[in-house]
Amino acid sequence: MKKKDYKDIKIKTIGDLVKKVKELRREITEKNIELKMGKTKNVHEANTLRKDVAKILTIIKIKSFEKENTKSEGKEK
Repeated sequence: MKKKDYKDIKIKTIGDLVKKVKELRREITEKNIELKMGKTKNVHEANTLRKDVAKILTIIKIKSFEKENTKSEGKEK
């Protein structure tokens, strides 16, 4: 994932990010199947997709914590 893509993903909503994770996971399974069948030569592509999923899941977690913090701050006041 390039820096520009990473910045664009940070802006998206949690729902959009969850959809993106589902798409990437489907791509990972397709790449793994192609790799085992010998159709693809790029063996690192599935690993990079897996790392992209981890980055997106981290952003989702951060956004959910931020959302919870804003709710709890509103209750304290």
